[in-house]
Amino acid sequence: MTVGESISFVRTMLDEPKYEYFGSSTDLNTIFIDALREASAVVARECWYRGDKEAIRPLFSEASGTLDGNQRFVMPLPFLFVDSVRTNFGLSGIQTGYWPHTYVDPSVFTRRRHRNPAEGNSGISFNSATKFVSRAEFTIIGGDIYATSNTTAPTSNKDVLVSYIAVPTVSTNTANQMPLAEYMHGVICDTAAGILYRKEHPGDDRPAVGGIVDVADAIYQLARGAAK
Repeated sequence: MTVGESISFVRTMLDEPKYEYFGSSTDLNTIFIDALREASAVVARECWYRGDKEAIRPLFSEASGTLDGNQRFVMPLPFLFVDSVRTNFGLSGIQTGYWPHTYVDPSVFTRRRHRNPAEGNSGISFNSATKFVSRAEFTIIGGDIYATSNTTAPTSNKDVLVSYIAVPTVSTNTANQMPLAEYMHGVICDTAAGILYRKEHPGDDRPAVGGIVDVADAIYQLARGAAK
């Protein structure tokens, strides 16, 4: 579905009081695009938790760069989830390649990065003299990626590859396509209508809106179609 088609679909689910309320602006599309953008993120998260990676495949992205002196990589774009983090770790006699890191909680990552337990209590400022590697780990702090690195190894693993799920965007150009897989577009529209109905305004007499179509049903219908 295009953005314009999605806006029209959402409008059909609004009763007269809601339509008049949200259609009173001189810019008739912005509030609908904002609702569709919010709904796309909600649906993408649910698809991720359900393990339906096919639905969010268009959102899969990869960023590459170099870890700084604090073992940090600043992500270039907003993300919903990080799928994997790899660095080019190498040892003597072992071919250099990109090795996966295991996610750990920020507090665990910070504690393991210091030999002296007293260090790191005031934040995540790493002293190069005490930096060490216990295993290939990464964490996420303040939207940035932190990964273990060993600058004394034959191949210093400072080059990083991050595979992630990008925050879905809804174009202001109504001719452009909606994000996520096509079979999720109806779910996004229904969710967007539900978001609009939950805003404070009288006339909320359609409690079912926002629950007419769900992710599980969309996946089930897709599987039925594939089986035919």
